[in-house]
Amino acid sequence: MRKAFPIIALGVFAVVMVLVFLSFRPGEESSAPLNLNLPEKWQEFNRAANATGSEALGLFQKEHEKKISWKDGVKADYTDGKVTFSMWVAGAANDGHASQMVTDMTNRIGGGNPTFKQPTQVDLGVVKAYKTEGQGKVNYFYAKGRQVYWIGISGAANPDDLVKRLYPEF
Repeated sequence: MRKAFPIIALGVFAVVMVLVFLSFRPGEESSAPLNLNLPEKWQEFNRAANATGSEALGLFQKEHEKKISWKDGVKADYTDGKVTFSMWVAGAANDGHASQMVTDMTNRIGGGNPTFKQPTQVDLGVVKAYKTEGQGKVNYFYAKGRQVYWIGISGAANPDDLVKRLYPEF
């Protein structure tokens, strides 16, 4: 029995590890609703345009010129008469997928992209965000949970201050 104990203990350990491994599914899609809605008014900014669901996903696909595996989306444009910003929010299958989408965007934007400058990290206090310039805007993008955000600001004297002021609300 003494000689069999290490083999039995190793077998029990292996069975436990297999059961733990089978119960862990990091890539599993969440079935929780995304509830992607943007307000009609955002501080002093009024919503000038809005697209949700399949209409927003169609705009995302057109903008990227390829099919993207998002679960849901919303896009809205806001203005106060001088400053404008566009808010794109895409819903991913899970948090890991959202983070990977930001990593992919960062990699594609860098390295000689003709539309946007090389992204740099910016501190919004809560999330790791990236900043790039292009298409006449200062753009910020990041993942928060299952959602990916892209905010494009034009006309602001200090877009970093504006996005930090807007950030707590999204």
